[in-house]
Amino acid sequence: WEQISNPGYGNAQGIGMVYDIESDRVVLVKGYNGTVKAYDYNTNTWEDRTSTVYSNGSDIAMAYDIESDRILLSNGNGSFHSYDYNNDTWEELISPGDANGDYLAMAYHILANRMIWVKGYNGSTKAYDYNTDSWEILEGPGSSNGRGISLVYDAQNNIIVWASGNGGNGNA
Repeated sequence: WEQISNPGYGNAQGIGMVYDIESDRVVLVKGYNGTVKAYDYNTNTWEDRTSTVYSNGSDIAMAYDIESDRILLSNGNGSFHSYDYNNDTWEELISPGDANGDYLAMAYHILANRMIWVKGYNGSTKAYDYNTDSWEILEGPGSSNGRGISLVYDAQNNIIVWASGNGGNGNA
């Protein structure tokens, strides 16, 4: 572990973070007020971005869509957005429909060019295509019984790996 500079949020609940490969920045969003900061590892500095996103939720899931060069964000209030770091702009997208609540997770599946979205509380699982702004219902990993859930893409094996707070884990 290496200590880096503090983004200056103090006590923050409901934050999301993702790495934007094209911009070479870590982008952090604070859930309750939607403020955005970007971290530059090379200079060990945080930059306040002027754009904010309506969040008003304690749970945020974020992932980076490599093909579209967009950060996708889903939060506990049911909204879904994309962020363009280069232009510092947010775009509201079609919601997955049942996103209200907590325990959300997302990961980008590179070969499928889809964002995989899971609501851990009820196991609702969907794939999002940024290019068509559309959702597809998938068979999911099941409920995490109201606990947290986390997803990551394993490029070597071309699978999404998930883990949940109730001890369940697996892949899709």
